[in-house]
Amino acid sequence: MELVFEKINVTLGKKQILKDADVYAEHRRITGIIGPNGSGKSTLIKTLFGIVKYASGRILLDGKPVSEYGRSFVSQNIGYIGQETDCPFDFTVKEMVAMGLYPHAQKYKAASREQIISEALAQTGITELADRSFLSLSGGEKKNVMLTRAIAQKAETLVLDEPTNHLDIQHQLFILNFLREKQYTTLIVLHDLNYACMYCDRVFLLNQGSVAASGTPLEVLTAENVKNVFGVNGHAQADSSGSCRFYLDHL
Repeated sequence: MELVFEKINVTLGKKQILKDADVYAEHRRITGIIGPNGSGKSTLIKTLFGIVKYASGRILLDGKPVSEYGRSFVSQNIGYIGQETDCPFDFTVKEMVAMGLYPHAQKYKAASREQIISEALAQTGITELADRSFLSLSGGEKKNVMLTRAIAQKAETLVLDEPTNHLDIQHQLFILNFLREKQYTTLIVLHDLNYACMYCDRVFLLNQGSVAASGTPLEVLTAENVKNVFGVNGHAQADSSGSCRFYLDHL
Protein backbone atom coordinates (compact mmCIF):
# COMPACT_ATOMS: atom_id res chain seq x y z
CA MET A 1 0.00 0.00 0.00
CA GLU A 2 1.28 3.47 -0.81
CA LEU A 3 1.39 5.74 2.23
CA VAL A 4 1.29 9.52 1.75
CA PHE A 5 1.68 12.37 4.25
CA GLU A 6 0.43 15.51 2.52
CA LYS A 7 1.24 18.99 3.89
CA ILE A 8 1.24 17.87 7.52
CA ASN A 9 1.39 20.62 10.14
CA VAL A 10 1.91 19.91 13.83
CA THR A 11 2.15 22.42 16.66
CA LEU A 12 3.00 21.33 20.21
CA GLY A 13 2.58 24.05 22.78
CA LYS A 14 3.67 27.21 20.99
CA LYS A 15 6.22 25.48 18.77
CA GLN A 16 5.51 24.35 15.23
CA ILE A 17 7.13 20.94 14.86
CA LEU A 18 6.09 20.15 11.28
CA LYS A 19 5.48 22.66 8.50
CA ASP A 20 3.69 21.47 5.35
CA ALA A 21 5.62 18.19 5.42
CA ASP A 22 5.13 16.06 2.28
CA VAL A 23 6.42 12.48 2.56
CA TYR A 24 5.38 9.31 0.76
CA ALA A 25 6.31 5.65 0.93
CA GLU A 26 6.04 3.74 -2.33
CA HIS A 27 4.68 0.22 -2.67
CA ARG A 28 7.27 -2.47 -1.84
CA ARG A 29 10.12 0.02 -1.50
CA ILE A 30 12.13 1.28 1.46
CA THR A 31 11.63 4.97 2.13
CA GLY A 32 13.83 6.68 4.70
CA ILE A 33 13.20 9.78 6.79
CA ILE A 34 16.46 11.40 7.83
CA GLY A 35 17.44 14.62 9.56
CA PRO A 36 19.01 15.99 12.73
CA ASN A 37 17.53 15.60 16.21
CA GLY A 38 14.37 17.66 16.65
CA SER A 39 13.63 17.91 12.94
CA GLY A 40 10.22 16.21 13.29
CA LYS A 41 11.00 12.70 12.02
CA SER A 42 9.33 10.72 14.80
CA THR A 43 6.54 13.25 15.16
CA LEU A 44 5.57 12.76 11.52
CA ILE A 45 5.09 9.02 11.71
CA LYS A 46 3.26 9.28 15.03
CA THR A 47 0.56 11.34 13.31
CA LEU A 48 -0.38 8.21 11.36
CA PHE A 49 -1.44 6.40 14.53
CA GLY A 50 -3.03 9.35 16.29
CA ILE A 51 -0.23 9.45 18.88
CA VAL A 52 0.35 13.04 17.77
CA LYS A 53 -2.50 15.15 16.38
CA TYR A 54 -1.88 17.19 13.25
CA ALA A 55 -3.47 20.59 12.77
CA SER A 56 -3.82 20.36 9.01
CA GLY A 57 -2.91 18.17 6.06
CA ARG A 58 -3.91 14.67 5.00
CA ILE A 59 -2.62 11.12 5.41
CA LEU A 60 -3.55 8.79 2.58
CA LEU A 61 -3.42 5.03 2.08
CA ASP A 62 -3.61 4.08 -1.59
CA GLY A 63 -5.11 7.48 -2.31
CA LYS A 64 -7.81 7.34 0.35
CA PRO A 65 -7.72 9.33 3.63
CA VAL A 66 -6.74 7.14 6.58
CA SER A 67 -9.69 8.55 8.54
CA GLU A 68 -12.07 6.87 6.09
CA TYR A 69 -10.62 3.42 6.73
CA GLY A 70 -11.07 3.35 10.49
CA ARG A 71 -8.63 2.28 13.17
CA SER A 72 -9.28 -1.43 12.72
CA PHE A 73 -8.16 -1.37 9.08
CA VAL A 74 -5.04 0.61 9.93
CA SER A 75 -4.10 -1.74 12.77
CA GLN A 76 -4.52 -4.74 10.48
CA ASN A 77 -2.49 -3.38 7.59
CA ILE A 78 0.25 -1.21 9.12
CA GLY A 79 2.84 -2.59 11.49
CA TYR A 80 4.65 -0.16 13.81
CA ILE A 81 7.98 -0.62 15.53
CA GLY A 82 8.85 2.26 17.82
CA GLN A 83 12.13 3.36 19.36
CA GLU A 84 11.41 1.84 22.74
CA THR A 85 10.78 -1.83 23.51
CA ASP A 86 9.97 -1.51 27.21
CA CYS A 87 7.17 -3.71 28.51
CA PRO A 88 5.80 -3.51 32.09
CA PHE A 89 4.60 -7.13 32.10
CA ASP A 90 6.56 -10.35 31.93
CA PHE A 91 5.15 -11.86 28.74
CA THR A 92 6.87 -14.66 26.88
CA VAL A 93 8.20 -13.99 23.41
CA LYS A 94 5.42 -16.12 21.93
CA GLU A 95 2.80 -14.09 23.79
CA MET A 96 4.34 -10.85 22.53
CA VAL A 97 4.25 -12.11 18.93
CA ALA A 98 0.66 -13.31 19.38
CA MET A 99 -0.36 -9.72 20.11
CA GLY A 100 0.19 -9.01 16.43
CA LEU A 101 -2.89 -11.10 15.73
CA TYR A 102 -5.12 -9.03 17.97
CA PRO A 103 -6.48 -6.86 15.10
CA HIS A 104 -7.53 -10.11 13.37
CA ALA A 105 -9.08 -11.65 16.49
CA GLN A 106 -12.20 -12.89 14.69
CA LYS A 107 -10.41 -14.03 11.55
CA TYR A 108 -8.26 -16.97 12.62
CA LYS A 109 -9.04 -20.14 14.54
CA ALA A 110 -6.66 -21.34 17.24
CA ALA A 111 -4.77 -23.73 14.95
CA SER A 112 -4.26 -21.07 12.33
CA ARG A 113 -3.06 -18.61 14.95
CA GLU A 114 -0.46 -21.08 16.20
CA GLN A 115 0.78 -21.68 12.67
CA ILE A 116 1.06 -17.96 11.90
CA ILE A 117 3.01 -17.36 15.11
CA SER A 118 5.35 -20.29 14.43
CA GLU A 119 5.99 -19.14 10.86
CA ALA A 120 6.72 -15.59 11.99
CA LEU A 121 9.18 -16.80 14.63
CA ALA A 122 10.91 -18.95 12.02
CA GLN A 123 11.17 -16.07 9.53
CA THR A 124 13.18 -13.96 11.95
CA GLY A 125 15.13 -16.91 13.34
CA ILE A 126 13.96 -16.61 16.94
CA THR A 127 11.98 -19.85 17.33
CA GLU A 128 14.28 -20.89 20.18
CA LEU A 129 13.26 -17.77 22.10
CA ALA A 130 9.52 -18.54 22.01
CA ASP A 131 9.23 -19.49 25.69
CA ARG A 132 11.75 -16.97 27.00
CA SER A 133 10.68 -13.97 29.05
CA PHE A 134 10.60 -10.87 26.88
CA LEU A 135 12.10 -8.87 29.75
CA SER A 136 15.15 -11.17 29.83
CA LEU A 137 16.14 -10.43 26.22
CA SER A 138 18.84 -8.13 24.92
CA GLY A 139 17.91 -4.95 23.09
CA GLY A 140 18.55 -6.54 19.70
CA GLU A 141 16.48 -9.60 20.55
CA LYS A 142 13.60 -7.39 21.72
CA LYS A 143 13.66 -5.47 18.42
CA ASN A 144 13.54 -8.78 16.55
CA VAL A 145 10.52 -9.80 18.61
CA MET A 146 8.74 -6.55 17.70
CA LEU A 147 9.57 -7.16 14.03
CA THR A 148 8.22 -10.71 14.36
CA ARG A 149 5.02 -9.36 15.89
CA ALA A 150 4.54 -7.09 12.87
CA ILE A 151 5.06 -10.07 10.56
CA ALA A 152 2.46 -12.10 12.46
CA GLN A 153 0.15 -9.12 12.10
CA LYS A 154 0.21 -9.75 8.33
CA ALA A 155 0.78 -6.04 7.78
CA GLU A 156 1.42 -4.95 4.21
CA THR A 157 3.19 -1.77 5.32
CA LEU A 158 5.79 -1.36 8.06
CA VAL A 159 6.60 1.92 9.82
CA LEU A 160 9.78 1.86 11.90
CA ASP A 161 11.11 4.61 14.15
CA GLU A 162 14.90 4.32 14.48
CA PRO A 163 14.83 0.49 14.73
CA THR A 164 18.64 0.19 14.74
CA ASN A 165 19.25 2.49 17.73
CA HIS A 166 21.27 0.94 20.57
CA LEU A 167 21.72 -2.35 18.68
CA ASP A 168 24.98 -4.09 17.84
CA ILE A 169 25.89 -4.19 14.17
CA GLN A 170 24.72 -7.79 13.69
CA HIS A 171 21.18 -6.97 14.80
CA GLN A 172 21.17 -3.71 12.84
CA LEU A 173 22.10 -5.48 9.62
CA PHE A 174 19.68 -8.33 10.24
CA ILE A 175 16.71 -5.96 10.49
CA LEU A 176 17.69 -3.88 7.45
CA ASN A 177 18.54 -6.88 5.28
CA PHE A 178 15.26 -8.54 6.28
CA LEU A 179 13.26 -5.49 5.23
CA ARG A 180 15.04 -5.33 1.88
CA GLU A 181 14.68 -9.05 1.20
CA LYS A 182 10.96 -9.26 2.05
CA GLN A 183 10.08 -6.08 0.11
CA TYR A 184 7.50 -4.66 2.48
CA THR A 185 6.27 -1.15 1.84
CA THR A 186 8.58 0.37 4.43
CA LEU A 187 8.81 3.83 5.98
CA ILE A 188 11.81 4.03 8.27
CA VAL A 189 13.33 6.77 10.41
CA LEU A 190 17.12 6.48 10.37
CA HIS A 191 19.97 8.40 11.96
CA ASP A 192 22.75 6.50 10.23
CA LEU A 193 23.29 8.18 6.85
CA ASN A 194 25.33 5.28 5.53
CA TYR A 195 22.46 2.89 6.20
CA ALA A 196 20.13 5.35 4.47
CA CYS A 197 22.42 5.23 1.44
CA MET A 198 22.75 1.46 1.48
CA TYR A 199 19.12 0.44 2.04
CA CYS A 200 16.72 3.22 1.07
CA ASP A 201 15.27 3.60 -2.41
CA ARG A 202 14.20 7.15 -1.56
CA VAL A 203 14.86 9.47 1.35
CA PHE A 204 13.18 12.57 2.72
CA LEU A 205 15.49 15.00 4.49
CA LEU A 206 13.74 16.91 7.27
CA ASN A 207 15.13 20.11 8.72
CA GLN A 208 13.33 22.21 11.32
CA GLY A 209 10.01 20.54 10.52
CA SER A 210 10.12 20.96 6.73
CA VAL A 211 11.25 18.68 3.91
CA ALA A 212 14.54 20.16 2.78
CA ALA A 213 15.08 17.62 -0.03
CA SER A 214 13.75 14.32 -1.34
CA GLY A 215 14.91 11.79 -3.89
CA THR A 216 17.44 8.99 -4.04
CA PRO A 217 20.17 9.10 -1.38
CA LEU A 218 22.64 10.25 -4.04
CA GLU A 219 20.34 13.13 -4.99
CA VAL A 220 19.59 14.20 -1.42
CA LEU A 221 22.84 13.71 0.46
CA THR A 222 24.87 16.20 -1.51
CA ALA A 223 27.74 18.08 0.11
CA GLU A 224 25.62 21.22 0.17
CA ASN A 225 22.59 19.59 1.81
CA VAL A 226 24.71 17.74 4.36
CA LYS A 227 26.53 20.92 5.34
CA ASN A 228 23.35 23.02 5.51
CA VAL A 229 21.29 20.52 7.50
CA PHE A 230 23.77 18.55 9.60
CA GLY A 231 26.58 21.09 9.83
CA VAL A 232 29.28 18.63 8.76
CA ASN A 233 31.24 17.97 5.59
CA GLY A 234 30.11 14.79 3.86
CA HIS A 235 28.31 13.41 0.84
CA ALA A 236 26.79 10.31 -0.71
CA GLN A 237 28.71 8.65 -3.49
CA ALA A 238 28.45 5.49 -5.57
CA ASP A 239 31.33 3.09 -4.95
CA SER A 240 33.10 0.98 -7.59
CA SER A 241 30.26 -1.56 -7.58
CA GLY A 242 27.62 1.14 -8.05
CA SER A 243 26.35 0.89 -4.46
CA CYS A 244 25.63 4.10 -2.58
CA ARG A 245 27.74 4.95 0.46
CA PHE A 246 28.03 8.00 2.71
CA TYR A 247 31.45 9.53 3.25
CA LEU A 248 32.58 12.10 5.80
CA ASP A 249 35.08 14.46 4.23
CA HIS A 250 38.43 15.14 5.88
CA LEU A 251 38.50 18.26 8.02
